[in-house]
Amino acid sequence: MLIPGLVFESNAFLPVWMPLFLAGILYDLFQSGKIRSPQLLVWLVIFSAFLLYGNPKAFVVIVLALPLIHFLGHVRLPGLHQAGIISYSLYLFHGLSGAVVINVLSHHVSTPVEKIALVGLGVGVALGFAYVTYRIIELPAHRLARTIPMRVG
Repeated sequence: MLIPGLVFESNAFLPVWMPLFLAGILYDLFQSGKIRSPQLLVWLVIFSAFLLYGNPKAFVVIVLALPLIHFLGHVRLPGLHQAGIISYSLYLFHGLSGAVVINVLSHHVSTPVEKIALVGLGVGVALGFAYVTYRIIELPAHRLARTIPMRVG
């Protein structure tokens, strides 16, 4: 939320995020072969017209982000797979781990260096907690889910 918060003035969820979600959905439909290039072009023209009128900053973000995703999507960075594995745990528990550490200790730091170190500590605690919850909760749940027979219909 930090990056779009620097670009968009509104804190309202749907007006800020919906164009970005829709662009991602449209791109995924194209990548998965569910829509073809002519359809993509038509949708992009319609989508762009609405964005340019309603939210030109989102249009700029999308125009810059989608080509980067498309052309750099095949690049594999070391450690990014691990980050993806713990991302759901991080999403669920960052406020209960890293943010709590920052909130509790923020009253005891005063210099800019201490504040930066505290944020780093909070991020580290959140990442560590996410990894532990992944190993203790998510991984066993995934293994158990594979043993449950799936019924269709």
